[in-house]
Amino acid sequence: MTLEEEVRAFAAKYIPDGNKYLACAPVPAFGGHTWDEVFTGKASAPARTQRAVLARLRDIFGNREPWGGH
Repeated sequence: MTLEEEVRAFAAKYIPDGNKYLACAPVPAFGGHTWDEVFTGKASAPARTQRAVLARLRDIFGNREPWGGH
């Protein structure tokens, strides 16, 4: 599984309206760019930084029930 697939799967499962989050929410660690901008190459963020942000999302959302009963 690629890092993008991992992030998208996590967002779909645990973040309310995960697709909107990935497309619209600015990520401070990415210089205010979104995940989608990083995934499409419109913005750059090292894989290490992306993994750190994903780990933080897991800290925040991972202890909740899956979104939408997944």
